[in-house]
Formats: sequence, C-alpha cells, structure tokens
Amino acid sequence: MPIIYSKVTTEPTVEPITRTEAKVHLRVDHTDEDTLIDILIQAARESVEQRINRSLITQSRTVKLDYFPSNYTIYLPYGPLISVTSVKYYDETETLQTLSSTLYWVDSSSNIPRIRIKDSWPSTYDMPNAVEVIYSAGYGAASTNVPKAIKQAMYLMIGHLYENREQVGDIRYELPFGCDFLLSPYVLEQNVNY
Repeated sequence: MPIIYSKVTTEPTVEPITRTEAKVHLRVDHTDEDTLIDILIQAARESVEQRINRSLITQSRTVKLDYFPSNYTIYLPYGPLISVTSVKYYDETETLQTLSSTLYWVDSSSNIPRIRIKDSWPSTYDMPNAVEVIYSAGYGAASTNVPKAIKQAMYLMIGHLYENREQVGDIRYELPFGCDFLLSPYVLEQNVNY
C-alpha cells in the first residue's frame, strides 16, 4: 500500500493569525487589501501545515486505506490528534460498518498519532478506500495554542508574499531563511507505508 495521506474535510473556523495581527505586522492601516491579507494568512497556514506535517488549528481530517494494515496500526498524519470521530469500513458483503471504539486504542501522545486494534481488524471488501478514519487534529480552536515560532514563520511568509506579489527569480527575494529556521523543530517526517 502507498504512503497514507490525510485530507482536510472540515477547514478550521479561525486562522492562527488574525487579520488585525497581520495588518499590524504589515503596517497596513487601510481596508482596501483586507481580502488579499485574508488569502495570504490562509496560504501561509496551509504552507506551514504542509511543511511541518502538522495541523495548526482544529480541523477535521480523513484517512482512507484500501484495507486494514497487517501491523495492527493505523497512523494518523497531521496531528496533534484531538479525537477520533469514527473508523468505518466496507465489510466482505460491501456493507459500510462502523468499528466500535471499544475494539481499538487511540494513541494521541506519539508524534504521529495512531490507532491500534486490540485483537484483529475485521475483513474488508476488496475495493479502493475500503477503510475510512475521520479525526480531529490541531493545537486547538484558539490561535493562542499555536506555538509562537510557527506563528512567527507565518508572519515572515505573509510579509514576503505581500511585498512580492509576483514570482521572483532573484534569490534575494525568495522566502526568508528564518522560516525554515523557525519551523525546523516542528517538522515531522511521516513516510508511513503499509
């Protein structure tokens, strides 16, 4: 089975940085570019999440697998894990079932959260995406829970994108080196194969 992927199914309702905070950082005191600034904030968050393999603000995510893994463990990328909403699967008769939460453990303490079956996984129908795990991930619903270094990297990105609105070919105008420096302690390698 290929590397597992996690897809955002419900976006965060807030961003780690508010428009007001971004405008203070950018030294913008008008409302003409509020829509652009909102887009830059979201783009910075999504970029950081991709770079560090973590969810910043509470969001719903979904992992789909073709079958339950033989090692008894399903890894849930883009933590930190808040909760597992459901583990569903198509049984051998191609009927959608929900696996009882009493049949598995949830490890939210590991860098890459995981679900571990207590006995053995049920059999699945031989089809793509026969298993679906829905879970909530992020540092919480408030922007104050996001680590300060991550937010500072986002400020650098927002400032750079605001000042350089076109693609740049000159190395002097590429994303600031400080972004990688600030984010590097938070990067999780998540190359999970089954």
